[in-house]
Amino acid sequence: ARGETDPKYHSYTRPQALEAEATHRAIVLSHVAGNVPLYIVHMSAGDALNEVAAARHAGRNVFAETCPQYLYLPVEETLAKDTPGRAVTQALRPRDDDYFIIKPQFSGFYATNLPVLLPQLGVSRLILTGVAADICVLFTAADAHMRQYDLWVPGDAVAGNHPERTRWALEIMRNSMDALVDPTAEMTLGAWVARG
Repeated sequence: ARGETDPKYHSYTRPQALEAEATHRAIVLSHVAGNVPLYIVHMSAGDALNEVAAARHAGRNVFAETCPQYLYLPVEETLAKDTPGRAVTQALRPRDDDYFIIKPQFSGFYATNLPVLLPQLGVSRLILTGVAADICVLFTAADAHMRQYDLWVPGDAVAGNHPERTRWALEIMRNSMDALVDPTAEMTLGAWVARG
């Protein structure tokens, strides 16, 4: 609302102490409720991870994940005018007319408005990129394939924690979902669009 869209504000609006406190409270609630499973997504603070590690050491049913950009874009990096991370962040900054999809699970289609939005926009082909290739990208590709979307998952535009799992996921998408997985060096956007 205040127009603070520079990358540095991501770090400023997510202080480590607050994320650690929120994580601690969620862990306590999970324990009080009978050690019910707790899965914390998009963790970005080391202090919060320490809370998870302590809980797991104590036998709590707690799990956590993060996104690579949280690990590699500390506030000091985003403040520097000459850092490559800043250029990427600036290039990916949402425009005013972009659509926002809240993705609560692995697939971009599960419990989101994509199944309604994409047909309304006349979309029949999708390019999927991102992390993790063997989880979020794979599940989204499967859901897109079941909805008969033509898919391109550029092999050099997805990543995962383990290269062999990324290769495995790309194989599944190519063989089972008819997805094109050629890297961007071999297939340009213009060439893919021209394939119709």
